[in-house]
Amino acid sequence: MRFTGLVWFLVTALSAAAAAATLTYEATVGGETREITVSSLDVDGVQYFPLRVVASKLGGGCQVVGGRAQVDLVSQTAWIGINDTAVDGSVSRFALSRPIVRQGDEVLMAVKDLFSFFRQAFHIQFTSKGTTPAAPADPPKAAEPILPAGDTEPATGSAGGVVRPISVVIIDPGHGGANTGTENDRGYKEKDLTLAIAKQLKKALEQSQSFKVLLTRDSDIEVPLRDRVNFATKNKGDLYLSLHAGASLSTSVSGLALFIPARGEAAAAEGRAAASSPQLQQDYSGPSLRIATEAAASLGAATSAPVLGVRPLRTRVMRGLAMPSVLIEVGCLTNADEGAQLQTEAYQAKIAAGLAEAVLRFAAPPAGGVS
Repeated sequence: MRFTGLVWFLVTALSAAAAAATLTYEATVGGETREITVSSLDVDGVQYFPLRVVASKLGGGCQVVGGRAQVDLVSQTAWIGINDTAVDGSVSRFALSRPIVRQGDEVLMAVKDLFSFFRQAFHIQFTSKGTTPAAPADPPKAAEPILPAGDTEPATGSAGGVVRPISVVIIDPGHGGANTGTENDRGYKEKDLTLAIAKQLKKALEQSQSFKVLLTRDSDIEVPLRDRVNFATKNKGDLYLSLHAGASLSTSVSGLALFIPARGEAAAAEGRAAASSPQLQQDYSGPSLRIATEAAASLGAATSAPVLGVRPLRTRVMRGLAMPSVLIEVGCLTNADEGAQLQTEAYQAKIAAGLAEAVLRFAAPPAGGVS
């Protein structure tokens, strides 16, 4: 389960807040129009609404994990740091006009941001009913592109090609030991799923006789994230695949998702380690994007599961790696149907086959010679 790359923020104390008004809106979700009534709160002269209440009335959910609010709705997820304005969503990345704040178990968002947040993060349009529409938030700040599934056009220039021949593939089965990850409604744990797929993927790649394949763990043990990265570096890995499963507050969410290191984080890691590792002076964002889009296409074809696209992610799982890397959420264990599928060896084999095909395509020299 991916709750990584979370930034810890100091939760500031709120001044006493009192109910200021009752707001009534209409929102269309999945073709159904819903009426949303919620009480706003006045905090230091600013009107806020309870985000969890609105998300729940729309059929989703909201929780705080590691200093960030996670909002799940219509098969998409958005994360916002407490006391921050930056929204990191499955659909897009943008900024709110005011930071969200926490009061007890509730997360509060400025009423001014309600319309723009749900429109940009989930493509849900709100209209006011008997009230004046909240003013739209400021235009979103420039963000890294979010690639839809199927957009497999590689980056141009040398960054889009293979930086060096792919000889050593590192497979990282997420979680392990006491760190079980998420689980389905039958108690099947993410740590067992990722290890099972990793072993099948290793076998498939070794059958091609093209790669040396190593696992960061080959049994039910807990391996710290830094040790996984160090293992890949020590063994001179050329490609890093980290396997995980998705989890959502909304049980209707399903599908595969792929993540590459965010450019800002990759640059910071490269700056810290460049002196001791010349390889980290290279930019691996292009190759990481290419293997991720290859995997998105092949996994979708192999499993027929919805592919939620490729996007950047700030996470310690891939921080400081001197090689192309991608984190793959192979499906959503908290979805009843998909969770049951993921538990079967046959479906795991489809995932392994799709990933193996992507690696072979990624490693193959481009037509017309090596880039």
